[in-house]
Amino acid sequence: MLSRKKLIIFILIVAPLFLAGCSFTLNSPQNNGTPQVSGGIYKSQNRGESWEAKNNFSGVGRVKIDIRKANFDIATTSILYAATNLGFFVSTDRAENWQPLIPNSDIADFAQNPKTKSIIYVASGNKVYKTSDSGAKWDIVYTEVRANASIKSLSVDPFDTSRVYLLENDGTLLLSLDWGNSWKPLYNFQKNSSKIIVDQYHNKNLYVAADNGLYYSFDGGVNWQEIIAAKNNEYPGINNFKNLFFINKEGTLLYLSRYGILRSLDSGKNWSALQLVSPPNTVDIEAFGYNPKDPNEIYYILEDIFYHTFDGGRNWQTKPLPASGKFRASSILVDPKDPNILYLNLTQ
Repeated sequence: MLSRKKLIIFILIVAPLFLAGCSFTLNSPQNNGTPQVSGGIYKSQNRGESWEAKNNFSGVGRVKIDIRKANFDIATTSILYAATNLGFFVSTDRAENWQPLIPNSDIADFAQNPKTKSIIYVASGNKVYKTSDSGAKWDIVYTEVRANASIKSLSVDPFDTSRVYLLENDGTLLLSLDWGNSWKPLYNFQKNSSKIIVDQYHNKNLYVAADNGLYYSFDGGVNWQEIIAAKNNEYPGINNFKNLFFINKEGTLLYLSRYGILRSLDSGKNWSALQLVSPPNTVDIEAFGYNPKDPNEIYYILEDIFYHTFDGGRNWQTKPLPASGKFRASSILVDPKDPNILYLNLTQ
């Protein structure tokens, strides 16, 4: 009898501990169904109310991916391209699955031919790759031989797609007049440079983000003028470039800098600040995007919070992001065919 009582006591003490252990192991915290960020791409189908990870990148296993740039195909939003630290990828099913077009390479940038979807240029290290058949075959069309020089940005002229621009990290700007087959020096900013952007609404209008400045050319890159440095007293931090969007043929621009988000109605001659939830120049906005069908619908990201306005910044909604703090947003893509669909791209 005593032995039986000891057995019952043992079961009463140990069994709950065992079951508690099983419960803890099988039911870890779920964060209300929101996935934890580990890099890569997240997709929302309800304007940022909820997000799903879309990180089925073939051939990379469980390695974390930094998204340097992502964009839609010029012909359809069901196809997306992504430049990453592990290669250049394509998805043909709205980001459900990703296949490598250039594997095992650190990709800085890519540019599509705006009129011929099969032609894509990709920058990786000191080389530029070109495909004319949507990635089935690649050719190296430029190699930088100078030490410590690398290609940072590529852009194709939408008015004359034979004109391809190549910007290097030290400010060297090159131009190809034959779809990338040969190159010539066009300009040298002689300072750290990060991005060349072609205005798709105005022929020969170019913008270059270089160290502490935004430079503008009206003649295809022959002559340049700096257009924001003089505004730094009025908008402290405006000279710290992050991104630039062209909104319409009237010359409306949206510009993200360390100061905040600014708008120009005349291609960059004059600027005014968007009204944000946080006072300007007090926070460091990570990324922003807008609805191409309605430029008054704008998104931006700050410290794992997603901000959304329908009225150009007069009123804002805030929504949580699936973030752990180890990654930051590199860009927000809004599907131009269906503005309910957003893509959040993350990098370290």
